[in-house]
Amino acid sequence: MIIFKKQYEKARTGTAGIDSDEGLKALLDEAKALVNRAGQGVKGERSPVTMIEKIQISDTTKLVQKLIMDIDRDVKKGRPYDKDREKLETAVSALRTSIENILD
Repeated sequence: MIIFKKQYEKARTGTAGIDSDEGLKALLDEAKALVNRAGQGVKGERSPVTMIEKIQISDTTKLVQKLIMDIDRDVKKGRPYDKDREKLETAVSALRTSIENILD
């Protein structure tokens, strides 16, 4: 999955139209924080991260980034974003669990 950095940065900084939905705004903030945390790598003492664990975190992080961009695009165009929101909630939960179990 290819994530275009400029598009992600634009979606990450822009919250136009999302201010009316506080739950979505909180979810997007949590997702962005988890993506940043995943980029920092291992912080605690543990055995080296295996290739499978790296791939798992990388794939989940890219999925969260893609969903953030999709929701941002849907909000800007006035489309419903309920399905993407549900997918983002699931992906954020998976990323949070991966970070807790692998990186901390």
